[in-house]
Amino acid sequence: MTDLTIVQNSAQIKHGIELVESGRLDEAAKHFNALSNAAQGLNPVVSSFLGMLKAVRDNQLFQGLEICKKAVSQDADEPLCYMNLAKVYMAMNDRYHAVQMIQRGLKRHTPTRDILYKYYQSIGIRKKPPIGFLNRDNPVNKMLGKLKAGKK
Repeated sequence: MTDLTIVQNSAQIKHGIELVESGRLDEAAKHFNALSNAAQGLNPVVSSFLGMLKAVRDNQLFQGLEICKKAVSQDADEPLCYMNLAKVYMAMNDRYHAVQMIQRGLKRHTPTRDILYKYYQSIGIRKKPPIGFLNRDNPVNKMLGKLKAGKK
């Protein structure tokens, strides 16, 4: 599914992404609000950025989470929606669901997939636990992981 409003606003969305990546969240919020008004709220990518900003910038985590989930359901083929949902999960200290969203988004082969992959690299990719069939939080895996890393 290709959303024409995304294609029409790609330069403006890229500018908004640059604002977010440079940490200018207030400007990004104003920018995406203007885009949302112009698209009459019909652009899921813009909505997902607004949801992410609501969670990260305004600390309204659950409202941001709902907005981002809705955006993903509206355009399940857009990696940017998954990235913003993952950012909300990270703001909620829920790395497990964040990584799940990133992995779902990486299955989509669109030009914006690279932005999601860069975000994935920025949060760090965890190594597999020493004993694969045990949970990562298992004391044996924790101890072996520390020994392997040379920590006490």
